[in-house]
This record gives sequence, C-alpha cells and structure tokens, in this order.
Amino acid sequence: MEEGAIVFLSGALIDVDSTLIFQLVLFFVLFFILRAFLFRPFLELIDAREKAIHGVLGEAKALANQAEAKAFQFDQEMKKLRAELLLEREKLRQETAALERDLIAQSKAEIEQMLQRADAELEQRKAEVRFELKKKMPQMVEAIVKRVIGEER
Repeated sequence: MEEGAIVFLSGALIDVDSTLIFQLVLFFVLFFILRAFLFRPFLELIDAREKAIHGVLGEAKALANQAEAKAFQFDQEMKKLRAELLLEREKLRQETAALERDLIAQSKAEIEQMLQRADAELEQRKAEVRFELKKKMPQMVEAIVKRVIGEER
C-alpha cells in the first residue's frame, strides 16, 4: 500500500458469529446489573428528590396561605380596633362636651349668685347710706343754712 492512500475496508459493520451471542449475553447481564445497582437507585433518588421538592413547595404554599390568612385576620382586627377607638373617642368627646356644658352652667350659676349677693350688698349699703344721710340731714341743713346766712350777713 502506498503511503497516504486511503484504505477502504470491506466488510460488515457487525459480524454475526459466535461472539454476537456472547456480546448479547454480556450486554443483558451488564444491563440488569446496572439497572439494579445504578439506574433504579438513581431514579429512586430523583423521585425522592422530586417528592421532597413538592413536599417543601406544598409546605411553603400552606405557610404562605396561613400567613395571608393571618394578615387578613390582623387587618380585620385592626379595623375593628380602629372602629372601637373611634367610638371611644366620640364617647369621650361627648362626655367632655357635657362636662364643659355642666361647668359653664355651674359657673354661670355661681356668677349669678355672686351678682345677686353684690346687688343685695349694694342695696343694703345704699339703705345704710340713706339712713345715715337722713340722720345727718338736719345737721347738714343747719350747717348749710348757717353758711348761707353767714355769707349774707
């Protein structure tokens, strides 16, 4: 053969002879051994991993649903508390307004009483001054007359 020449081999890719049976037996033996010790454990491992992933995903979804339910419940309780606080605030505002009205009425009544006492004291003082003036009037008239007469003379 020449150097650099391409050699074509003639012949079949697979020869059917006694080695074929040996190769088939060897293939099936190796296939069953690998299936028992490699393929099945590997597939079981993959199945277990998928189940674990699905289990974790299921737990995560359940926890997310629980969290959402608790958040909704929390929001509802907060709305209820806000409503109660608004009612309480309104009640306190009304009580404060009533107390304010009562205090104003009480103050007005006290002021009215003070004014009445002051008026009574003024009336009494006025009566006393009139009485004193009536008592002193003759003396005052006499003094005025003496002055007027004394000036005329």
